[in-house]
Amino acid sequence: MSERALMIAKANESAIKAVAQPLLDSGNTTLQQYGEGWLEKTLAYAEAAWTYNNSGGNLNSAARRALKQEATNKNNEQTEWVKANEPDILELGGLDFSQLRALGSKFDQIYETIKNKYMEGDDSLILLY
Repeated sequence: MSERALMIAKANESAIKAVAQPLLDSGNTTLQQYGEGWLEKTLAYAEAAWTYNNSGGNLNSAARRALKQEATNKNNEQTEWVKANEPDILELGGLDFSQLRALGSKFDQIYETIKNKYMEGDDSLILLY
């Protein structure tokens, strides 16, 4: 989830490492291996993007276009690596989503109860924010 909010080309190294850290510290071999690979590919892309973004000079120069192409290539490599290696959370185990619909129904029921009590002006209802 943290990866989706991360703008890799503009993030600094510590922000990128912070996204990978929960995977690396997970205690799960699959997640740790994914975190290591993700960090490697993501830092490679970020470094290429930083180099291009800080290169200055003529925007149309051959050297700058080459830096842009390198950043694009690293971005594509990172994206393809994620697609090929992202673990399936359902296959990792430890999570049972079979009762998700029933859980959603219970949340709907509690919401309706709170809403009705609120609309009735029930003084016994205290909402905490």
